[in-house]
Amino acid sequence: METSTEKNVSNQSLPLKWKSASILLISIVFAFYSFVRFDFIIKELFFIIGSLNCLLLFIYKKSVWINIFSILIVLKIIYILPEFFVTLEFYIGNLKINLIPLIFLVIHFRINHVSFFKYIKKLHKSEDTIIKEYKSKVKRFELKYQYKTKDQLKDIVENKEVMVKEAVEAATNLLIK
Repeated sequence: METSTEKNVSNQSLPLKWKSASILLISIVFAFYSFVRFDFIIKELFFIIGSLNCLLLFIYKKSVWINIFSILIVLKIIYILPEFFVTLEFYIGNLKINLIPLIFLVIHFRINHVSFFKYIKKLHKSEDTIIKEYKSKVKRFELKYQYKTKDQLKDIVENKEVMVKEAVEAATNLLIK
């Protein structure tokens, strides 16, 4: 049986995929250089802090960094945040588009497209889907635990801060039966 602690340990032991954060790292370097070279623009500091937070989220293996960084880059594309020290731009009507962050965004999506769409899909799950998935996990634990003794099931229920909630519910259900 895999506990939530074991899941965290196994997740932490996986190596970081630095390729997925390459555009983030390049953007941080560009932003630092722009910040120092062009009179310490406060809006640039906002981008730097946001990017460093994304880097921390990446290091702690939280996939939300991909979306936060995408938003920061979009803000650079449309000049809500200041441009990098190099500017290539074009206009769509009255909207000025910065090409360097746009290229960064395209590469970022290309590298991280699977994680990005997986996260978006996770955000749009209906309540029914979430309930069905939960019940399915509980059923799997019930099948897994069906041959355990009552004492073993009680141990699972008593250690609920270590166990995933589906496992605890499955053990509780089996104790009731």
